Amino acid sequence: MAQQKKAFCSAKALQNLKKDNIFVQKLEKWRRNKDYISTGKKSDGSVDTGTAPNQRLADILREGISSSGETAELNEFILGIGYVLSKVKKDVSELMTEYLPPSIQDSLKPLLGSTVIIGMLELFKQWKEIELANENKEIFSREEFEILRTIELVRKYFLIGAKYKDWKTPLREWQKQDEEQEEAIKTYLVSKGIFSNIKKEKWFIFYDPLNQWKCVSMISSEDFLNGKNIPANMCYEAEDVEIVTLNIDDSSEKKVKALLASRKKGYMSTIGRMLRNKELNPEFLPDRYGIRLAYFSLEDMKRGEEFVQKKLWEITEGVKNVPSLNKFSAKNLIIESQFAFIDGKYREIQHLPVEHLYNICNSIAPENHTLYHARWYAAKNGLFSQLFPKELFGINWNKKKVQEQIFSYIKQRFEERNKKFKPAPPSSAELASF
Repeated sequence: MAQQKKAFCSAKALQNLKKDNIFVQKLEKWRRNKDYISTGKKSDGSVDTGTAPNQRLADILREGISSSGETAELNEFILGIGYVLSKVKKDVSELMTEYLPPSIQDSLKPLLGSTVIIGMLELFKQWKEIELANENKEIFSREEFEILRTIELVRKYFLIGAKYKDWKTPLREWQKQDEEQEEAIKTYLVSKGIFSNIKKEKWFIFYDPLNQWKCVSMISSEDFLNGKNIPANMCYEAEDVEIVTLNIDDSSEKKVKALLASRKKGYMSTIGRMLRNKELNPEFLPDRYGIRLAYFSLEDMKRGEEFVQKKLWEITEGVKNVPSLNKFSAKNLIIESQFAFIDGKYREIQHLPVEHLYNICNSIAPENHTLYHARWYAAKNGLFSQLFPKELFGINWNKKKVQEQIFSYIKQRFEERNKKFKPAPPSSAELASF
């Protein structure tokens, strides 16, 4: 690969970025913070000599963030900053790998290198050195942007995490807390009688490799082992799932069962949603945590959705139905959402057919969730243009050719991954192995 050239944008291009780019909009603020953290120099010209750089950094990152608990000790907080910094760098790298073909990835790799994780204070020091080496103060370099982007992402991760987390808890345990949030929603709905105890079972999901790997059916272990309802010329996977029975008390004798799945937005997709909604405060994003109820028929889905909504009105502080689809959604996707206000936070409950759940996860049709994200990330002022602005990285994310490359790469990646699915019907030896 040819060595990357240093990139700069002119003063005029920088002014445009300050209008449209959420990171560059914070440029002047972080320049002031950089000087204060490094030297103690305040914007009014006075110098803070009584506070250490680590404390100044912690104070700035905590600024404006409400906490549900006591503040962590400084040393613990600084360790947490290191964890969040490494997570930011890892997430940017994984986003590129997941969505972008190698030809685009190569042109986006950090000029400052991505393998060495340095601390936040070292980042500010690097930034200062780059500024001193830049003889033309009217231009803005890609290296400066990469540092600014990393610093502001760390700050945004703190904002997102603060909605749910107690600052006294070590930040390196955030992932564990995420898992606890997901389980808490399920436990709450069981305790309020919406569905009975959660049963863990092994089910078999069948896909059509000749029709975009769409899900065609899902059968229980009992049927699979007895050779019942197994579609021919398909591929299948075995999956451990959670099955619930909704406690619907009506005239119908038919029980409504559903597959229960957790739903959580990662930090990057949360930032993408903040951009799409033009909402830069994650406090007002109601769908970070939730669950999905996937039904075995449209009739069951209708009954389940109506029952859950009625129960939520009775047991929560409020509930609202919202459109689940938007201009980036697949036109044929069937999904309905409810937001319930539980313990002071909105939680999302999605209802959809079981086939659509697995199309979202594994097909290469428009319903695929990675393709859905790619459509909105590549849109005007979407996540890609924010993280990698054309003025500094040279890629026009709005061009149809670029978007087609991205979609083609994602489909190829899923095609390759889906080769792990086994052909149906299974052999006698395969049946004996379950």
